[in-house]
Amino acid sequence: MTNRALRIAAWLFLVAIFVATDGPVSLRPRTGLSPNEERFLALGVVGFLFSLAYPRRLVAVFGLLLLSVGAFEYLQHFVHGRHGTVHDAIVKCLGVTVGVIAGKVVDRFTSAANRSGGSGPGSIDQ
Repeated sequence: MTNRALRIAAWLFLVAIFVATDGPVSLRPRTGLSPNEERFLALGVVGFLFSLAYPRRLVAVFGLLLLSVGAFEYLQHFVHGRHGTVHDAIVKCLGVTVGVIAGKVVDRFTSAANRSGGSGPGSIDQ
């Protein structure tokens, strides 16, 4: 996936989470997972995508996503039938953290493989 495609996917996924978090409850997707698992997984994917899309700006990515989580939870207080909680924000922040770290690990491995030309252990070139 190109860097441009990663950036588009990251931003679209963040917008989708905003709609699911702060829109009407009827727009919230149901996956069969518990709400905490859904929160953690969704924000983990966002953290992963953003860290791959902006690998040299991880501090800014982390800050943006944590602020987004806080804003999304706060804004729920203004939506009928929704309520943001500190617990939900913590679960989402943990998801962001794991996703950003996972993205950094993947970026590090793919960057190392690209630098070595793919001739590491187990490659066909040996």
